[in-house]
Amino acid sequence: MLSEQVGKPWRDLKAYVEARRAEALAEARLAIRLLVEGYTRNAAGKAFQSFKSLLAALAGERREELRDKIQNIDRVIAYMPTSMIREVGKLLGLEREAAIALALHQYQYNGADPEGVMSIYTSS
Repeated sequence: MLSEQVGKPWRDLKAYVEARRAEALAEARLAIRLLVEGYTRNAAGKAFQSFKSLLAALAGERREELRDKIQNIDRVIAYMPTSMIREVGKLLGLEREAAIALALHQYQYNGADPEGVMSIYTSS
């Protein structure tokens, strides 16, 4: 677990990127642990959070390049809204990974549904 709160990128971008990378690694490790223990929906959520943190870190590293393409880039980097993951992922060459992360996010909330009514994931 991170001992300090992640600062905002407009205050210290380098520290922010390092903190987000550490957060991504911590979330990924927790996702694996939860998956091994059989908590698939919780693991999916942690894997999603890991990607979201990593995407924010990568966007922070390429902030100048993204500035003309994304409005309010500092806020997007700071909060990485779920609604922006697909667009930022595409701009960073991570379109496929962003789609997988969003599918994990959907699975986290809806889980598996053998009848396919509430979820696109029909097997548990």
